[in-house]
Order: sequence, then structure tokens, then C-alpha cells
Amino acid sequence: MKIGLDFGTSNTVVAYLENRTPAVMKFTYGGVVRDVFPSVSFYPHGEARGVHGLEALECAFRKPGTLIRSLKRSLRNYYPGLQIQEGEFKWEVKDLLVDFLKILRETIVSTQHLGSEELEALLTVPANANGAQRFVTRQAFREAGFTVLPRMIDEPTASAIEFSYSGLSDRLSVRGKPVYVLVYDLGGGTFDVSLVRIEPQRYTVIASAGIERLGGDDFDRCLYQMVIESRQLQALSPLQEKLLLHRCCEAKESLSNIIDPKYVRIDLEEARIGEGAVRLRVEDYYERILPLVNQTLLKLEEVLHSEAARAEGISSLAQIEKIYLVGGSSRLPLILRRVQEKYGQDKVHLSSLPFASIALGACHMAQEKIEVEQVLSRTFGVIRTCGGREYFDPIFEKGTKIPAVKRFEISPEHNIGHYRYLECVEHRDGQAISPRMWSEIFFPYDPDWDLSRLPQPADIEIKQYGPGGSKVIEEFSCDENGLITVNIIRQADSLSIKYEIWPQ
Repeated sequence: MKIGLDFGTSNTVVAYLENRTPAVMKFTYGGVVRDVFPSVSFYPHGEARGVHGLEALECAFRKPGTLIRSLKRSLRNYYPGLQIQEGEFKWEVKDLLVDFLKILRETIVSTQHLGSEELEALLTVPANANGAQRFVTRQAFREAGFTVLPRMIDEPTASAIEFSYSGLSDRLSVRGKPVYVLVYDLGGGTFDVSLVRIEPQRYTVIASAGIERLGGDDFDRCLYQMVIESRQLQALSPLQEKLLLHRCCEAKESLSNIIDPKYVRIDLEEARIGEGAVRLRVEDYYERILPLVNQTLLKLEEVLHSEAARAEGISSLAQIEKIYLVGGSSRLPLILRRVQEKYGQDKVHLSSLPFASIALGACHMAQEKIEVEQVLSRTFGVIRTCGGREYFDPIFEKGTKIPAVKRFEISPEHNIGHYRYLECVEHRDGQAISPRMWSEIFFPYDPDWDLSRLPQPADIEIKQYGPGGSKVIEEFSCDENGLITVNIIRQADSLSIKYEIWPQ
């Protein structure tokens, strides 16, 4: 079975083919049926194993233990060995993710009665996900027993695919020319916006931007803070805090199901805090989160008026088919209101299934021959040394269409090449801003180097080469998933070594 999968900050959504049409998979626990698998885990004190999804939420409200929420947010800072600690308990982030995904896989297999049938997943990640997050996501799914399909696509791109299958494809065939959509993707932990050119069976990302840490979690935290202030609550335990956050999340989501709500109610007893409930004015809550919402509109403007959009010939909003709102948090009434106030009701369209749009689009791609061209969300480069001065040399700039290749020819000043690869949000005057380290490589420039011994930092020394020097060729390749390799060739004797570059 091939599935489209959206591992979200709050919930995980799975889409599969039912009667030749992508459908959202339903999950049942304790007689409750839901079309999401909550992205939460609970580790009861004194028990060796944790529980996950719907069972985790049920256990957390009646047992002492540790509730793990929003694990996806930890992946943006991932490095091997990264841990989450609460009191005396510690867990490695990757182990938590693999444990969660194993139960997710078992639940899917059981729900669909797959037996030994292979479960092939097309994975999605935030458009602004860094290399480490992309790497550990693929690795964890594989270790959990999923067969990971070769292509990984960005979440807004998946939603653009879903959008085109929800009626736009008919208009495409009539017009015979590309259609542009701005995907506004507000999830539980991140915000992305992508400008996508849609043609029959082909999707090209023109420009993309995002905010790594802005989503429904932050809206929940604002409501949580209002509850704390209204009751002057103090000294909550970690479990009480997370249970209250969960109740705030549920209260926030309930606003999407009420026409013109005036108040939002948060039950304290269910969060193990006290008796009664807190009742807050919805407009006061909206006022609290409005600055966060306005940040998303600034990013939307950035993409709409980007250099890449201008190069595509887009000079006005009139050339955009729709601003398409997706992601579970886009269901909050304030979001639709603010985007429509700025861009007009006719131009803005809220997905009929905003929480599932990404998974449904990924499911389409898993089943069909669809071409997708995406762009890098960060600049990838290397620290070089010239005349004793270190500087950042960009190799693949942010916004580069992938797959991509680059070739450089350099004249070494040392006997050993010391390569420190990294990615960054931006760079200025030879300096990387907010860098994230990738692989560190030592390559022997000197043909006389004994290849039986790996070079070390202490071995590096300045060396003058004769006429013509000792040229070195660097061949970089970035595949369609943003994974990078470099082939370094020493021209003096044609020594060639190929390296896979990984986030550290």
C-alpha cells in the first residue's frame, strides 16, 4: 500500500487510495474514531514502554508520567544524541520519534488489515526544514519499518497538488496555460508560504519562505498564558502544564466549529489543576495572537513580491489564482478573516480539509507520475581560507531549484584541504548568518601524502606548489530531496574521493 503521510506537530495524518480516490485514514481507540493520529507520546512512571497517539492522551489524564508533545519542533535543532529531559528522565529525540512511528505503522497495518503487505510512504516536511530535520525524518521512518519512497516533498507543494485535484485541473485543461497558487500553510509548529506554478502533472515552486517556530502551538501558549493570568496559577508541574496546554488547544480548535463565538472555555479540572473552568472573551484572545498572525502576512508579502516572482513575470495579485489556506491552524476564524481583509474574499480559499491537504496531495504523488521542482530553503556552502583569512563561500544559494550541480576549480595553499560545510538562512560580507554545521572533511591536496593515514587538523601546513600548481576540482550535486554529495578530484594524479555531506 502506498500512502501520503504528514507527520505534524500536533497530529499525524495519513492518506491512502480508496476506490481510486485519496481518502483520509481513520483511527479508532476506546470507541472514539478520529481522522488524525495525535503526535503525542506518554511514558507512565515505573513502566518500561510508552504509549502513543490516542492512547497516550487517554493515559495522560489518569496516570502519573511524562507527556511528550510537539516532538516535531525538536527536529529543527536535531543532532545525533539530542535529548529531551524532564526531571530525572531522559530520552533521545530520535528514539522517541522511532518509537512513535513504530506504533503508527502497527496501527495503520492493523486498521487496513495489511498483514505482510509493504507499507510505502511518501513523506513531507516543512518547506523551511533544515537539512538535519530532513535527514532524521527519513532515517526514523525507515527504522520504524516504513518503506520510504525516494521522493520527499515540501508540505506546501503537497497542498498545491491537492488543490489542483480539487477542481483546478479542469480549468487548466481549458486555459492551456500555467496557473499560480500561493499556499499559506499554518500548522501546529511552523508556517510556510510557497508560490507554486501548476501545469498538468507538473508543479514548480517559484519562491518560498517561512517561520520555523510559529504555529498552533504558539496560539495555544497565548491562551494558556491568559488562563494562568486570569486565575493567578503558579507552580504547575510539567504534566499539569502539558495537560492545560492540551485543553487550551482543544478550546482553540472548538472556535472553528462555532459561528461567531463570543467566549472560549477551558476546563481546569480535566487538566488536574482545580475545579471549574476559565471563560475568556474570544476577541481578547484574538488580540493576543494578532501579532503572530501578522507575521505570517509579512512572509506572504515577501514571497508575492520576491525577485523570483518578478522573474516569473508575476507583478500583481491578479495573476494569482488563489491564496490557498491549509494546515490545521488555518481553520481558526481569525486567520481567514485577516487574510481576506488584506487580499479580498474572492482571492482567498480555505481548504475544505485544511488539516489533511498535505497528506492528500502526497497520496496523489505516491500513486501517479507527477513532476515536482522545488527550491532550497537555505544557502549551503563551505568555510574557505584565503591569505590566512576565513570566509563563507556559498555553493547552492537559498532559492536554488533542485536538483542542481556545481563545479569549482581551486588552487590550494595547503597540503591538506579542511572543508567545513554548513547551511545558513542568509550571508553577508563573507559571513554566514545563523549557520548550521554539516560535514567536516579533510582531503589530501599533496600527491605525496600517505593515503594509508587519515589527515588530521595538526597535519595542515602551508605549501607552495610549482608552476601550474596542484589544481583541485570540486563537483557538488544536490538531489531532488536536498541531499548533497561532493566529488573532490586531485588533478595531479586523478585521485577522486566522493563524500556524502550530512548535517551534524
